Amino acid sequence: MIRGGAFVLAAAAWLAASAGSAQDGAKSRPARPVADGGLLNNEIDDLLQRWHDRTSKVSQLYAEFRRTVTETAFKTKRENLGKARFRDPNLARMDILANEKGEGREIFILSHQPRPRGGAGLEIRHYVVRERKIQIHEFPNNAVRNAQEEGPLRLLFGIKPENAHARYSFEILKKTQDAIAIRIIPKLEEDRQEFLEAALVLDIATFMPRRLRVKENIQTDVTYDFTQIVTNVDDPKLEVLVTDFDPPKLPDPKEWKETRQEIRPGKPQGQADSRRPQGGP
Repeated sequence: MIRGGAFVLAAAAWLAASAGSAQDGAKSRPARPVADGGLLNNEIDDLLQRWHDRTSKVSQLYAEFRRTVTETAFKTKRENLGKARFRDPNLARMDILANEKGEGREIFILSHQPRPRGGAGLEIRHYVVRERKIQIHEFPNNAVRNAQEEGPLRLLFGIKPENAHARYSFEILKKTQDAIAIRIIPKLEEDRQEFLEAALVLDIATFMPRRLRVKENIQTDVTYDFTQIVTNVDDPKLEVLVTDFDPPKLPDPKEWKETRQEIRPGKPQGQADSRRPQGGP
C-alpha cells in the first residue's frame, strides 16, 4: 500500500487523465433532474459534479502546505512544511522539507522512467533522505489512467460522480459562506486498506482544498493544511517546468537502498525487487 505523500502523486495522475477528457465528458453527460435555482436534487451529487467540473480544467498546479503526522500509539506529532507541483500529463512532485530538528525530509516524484528489465513506465519514487531509501511503485504499463485508483488524496481533484457513490459514502459536516467540510468513508475493502476515513475542507470559490485530514489507520492521522495553491500557473517564479520531475542526482547513489513494488489496483501490492542503485536515479 502507498502511504503518506505518494497519495498526492497518485491524485495527480487522475488529474492528468481526467483533464484530457473533460470537454468530451461535458458534451456527452446526460441531463440530470434539477430543482429550483438550477441545483441538483441531491446536495452531495451537486457538490461532486461541480467539484469534478472545476478541477478537471486544471493542467498545472503549485501548492504549499504544512503536513502534520500524528501517531497516537507513540504519542508523537511531527510537522513539516512542503511544496507540491503537478503538470499534465502525469507529472507530479512533492517535497517534504526537514523540520527544525532535521527530521522528515522526503521527496515524492510521479513520472515516466526507464525500468531495470527494459522499457519505461509510470512510477512513483519516494526518497526517504535520512534513511537513504528509495521506494519505487510501478504502475502497470497499460493502466496509466488507473493511477487515480491508488490512495485517498485523489479526492482532492474531484472523483467522477458516477464512481464516487460506488466507492465512498459522503457526509457534509459543515458549511460556511466560503467553505464546505466533507467526511469521506470508503466502502470497498481495498480502499479501507489505504485509509479509514478522510475529512476535507474545500474552498467554495475555487474547489481547491484548504485542509485534508486522512486517518490512515487506528493510530496514524496525516493532515495537510494548504497555505497557497496556484492553478494553471502564469507566474514565472511558480511555473511548473517539465524538468521539475526529473529524479534528483544523488551524490552517493551506492549508499541508497532501492525497493520496487508493482501497483495492482484493487489487489495487495507485493514487493517485486530490492537492490542498491548502481548509479544516480
